[in-house]
Amino acid sequence: MKVAIFSDTHDNVENVKKLIEKLNEEEIGCAFHCGDIVSPFTLKMFKKLKAKVYVVFGNNDGDKVNLLKSKPKNVEIFNLFGETEIENKKIAFTHYDFFALALAFTKKYDYVFFGHTHKKTKMKIGKTLLINPGEILGYFSQPSYAILNLKNGKVEFKLL
Repeated sequence: MKVAIFSDTHDNVENVKKLIEKLNEEEIGCAFHCGDIVSPFTLKMFKKLKAKVYVVFGNNDGDKVNLLKSKPKNVEIFNLFGETEIENKKIAFTHYDFFALALAFTKKYDYVFFGHTHKKTKMKIGKTLLINPGEILGYFSQPSYAILNLKNGKVEFKLL
């Protein structure tokens, strides 16, 4: 299965539309949003993604109550971090880089996804591969996301 990892959309509606279009073309199995959606209207856009979306709150997600109320059926929201198992791979996801490192050091996970820094990162700590897909916003760098193939562990960073 291919999973998509993206972060820091910050209400950039045009880039979110492009992202959803690209991910639907990729035929991903599920997606992970690593925080900083910001507004409910952006979260609602993910109902057009043809996959389950795991979302974690970031430091700019201020109206958490309305984000929770407006989430589409294909979206599952977590507070500080989330965890799941897909194809026998243990995955944790958070917004914060320091928390991602702490999760990796537990040695519980095969993959840990995070955002916050807006910088593409791929590093290994023990058996855990940490992935930051960069940013969808496009403020600090060109918008990017990552595709992870769970069968072979290959990570591909893609530009929007």
